[in-house]
Formats: sequence, structure tokens, C-alpha cells
Amino acid sequence: KDKIIEDLKVLFASLEYNGKKVIKKLFRKEEIYSGPLLEHAPDLVLVGEKGFNLKAAIKTNDLFSKGIFTGKHTQHDAFFLSNSEKDSIIPKEISVSDIVNIIRKIKNENTVD
Repeated sequence: KDKIIEDLKVLFASLEYNGKKVIKKLFRKEEIYSGPLLEHAPDLVLVGEKGFNLKAAIKTNDLFSKGIFTGKHTQHDAFFLSNSEKDSIIPKEISVSDIVNIIRKIKNENTVD
């Protein structure tokens, strides 16, 4: 398994389209995920260079194509905004894995009996 993952990393790192690198960064699951469900995470996570929107498609013969939609969310345009008055609900260092519990706590805070 480790050999296959390393071979895939080399392959993806070398992938280019019209002279441009396609993959900006590659991560093994242990580098970005943790917790009791780690075994269910993908073994390899790819981050595309600017202009490349990585998607999987089984029923296609094309490695590269232009879809009907334009634009996408990036790592740099996501944010979390809360009007919670309790500082204890939101950790100082927030992670995407905290979001569900934060929303639950805020919902409970705003529930009227």
C-alpha cells in the first residue's frame, strides 16, 4: 500500500497541462486528518494549483475538460462567522472538525424553552 501511495504521489506531482503544474500539494491522510475515523479518510489528498478544479469522474475519456460551471471555493475564501455571546463555544484555534459541535452549541444556546 505504501509503495502504491508513493508511486501515485510521484505521478500526480509530475502531472502538467499545457506546461502548467496541476498539483500544488499532496498530503497523506495522517498529515491532515486525525481522530477515531482516520481509517476512513482518503489515503492521499491532492490540492490543485490555481486554475485547476480537481474532480473525479468515472464515465469520461477526458483527463482535462471545462465544465459548465465557473468558479469554486478555495482554501483562502472560507470563513466562520458567529454571533454567539459565549466565548467558550468557539475555540481559540478553530478547525473544520470543530464546526459541527460549535453549531450544535450555538443552536442549544438559542433554543427557547
